[in-house]
Amino acid sequence: MRNRKPDNMRGHPGPSFLFIGPSKAGSSWFYEILREHPQVFVPSNKTTFFFYDYYAQGIDWYEKFFSGDLHQRAAGEVCHDYLASPEALRRIQKYRSDMRLVCCLRNPYSRALSSWRFFGRNGMDEPTLAAQGEHNPSVFDQGNYATQLALVNSLFPRRQLLIFFFEEMVSA
Repeated sequence: MRNRKPDNMRGHPGPSFLFIGPSKAGSSWFYEILREHPQVFVPSNKTTFFFYDYYAQGIDWYEKFFSGDLHQRAAGEVCHDYLASPEALRRIQKYRSDMRLVCCLRNPYSRALSSWRFFGRNGMDEPTLAAQGEHNPSVFDQGNYATQLALVNSLFPRRQLLIFFFEEMVSA
């Protein structure tokens, strides 16, 4: 039965999948695609940042974002900051070891350049990409995929991680 909710999603009040990042690699596009899908639920706000910034609020606080009629629907969150945070990844694993993870990787230089431009559009830019990285290390840190994915692979079975590439997505 195609529309049946998979066993690993039944009876769990929170999400069954997370888009974990990085930033400037298609997370907004992915969120909009998920919002339009009739068999997927994502909270009305793109990110809760729960496992990164709001963990102290507690699991009940987080799971309220996923309340409502989720019958026959997969539930998930899109948060571009989880991949770059070892603490968030460990919290996710503790919360739900069977969590499905989705990650869209982008050429690290292109991703950093897009991040610098984002800061510029929001009036927070430095005169050069290098200066932006000194002022805000996440500009470059979010592109350290080898280290980040090594941690993901140590916490979750490989079958729970879907990786796709930004450059392939935009050229399709």
